[in-house]
Amino acid sequence: MMRFRPWFAGFTLIVSAVWSMAAQAMDKEDRQAVIHDQLRAFLSDNSKEAWSHAAPAIQVRFGNPDVFMTMVRKQYSPLYRPRAYTMGAAVETQRGPAQIVHVVDDQGRPWQAIYIFTEENESWKISGCFLQLLPGEDI
Repeated sequence: MMRFRPWFAGFTLIVSAVWSMAAQAMDKEDRQAVIHDQLRAFLSDNSKEAWSHAAPAIQVRFGNPDVFMTMVRKQYSPLYRPRAYTMGAAVETQRGPAQIVHVVDDQGRPWQAIYIFTEENESWKISGCFLQLLPGEDI
């Protein structure tokens, strides 16, 4: 006996897959926008705006925007005053979704930053950033 399978069953799977890919692309764009906004805030010394993109756990750890900005100046200087930066790959890590950013510091040295994200109240927040000096010649 032949089973009847509605024509839309396969169509539903295709639409679901396309919708999932579109949502992932939007999430990637949203996370990149958070990075762009925070880097612009660093460049303009807007500690409150930079702070607003940090996840609650980061905010608790540093207590207030000024302490956060002081930490960034000292420990993340390539991000505080980048000469240039470009977005790399979006990846999944054990800690959550991540975005790789290629950075050139104010002295021309190449760095790689890996931003880790968490979703808080339907928006993306930066929950960590790992910074590594890359081997190679100054750019």
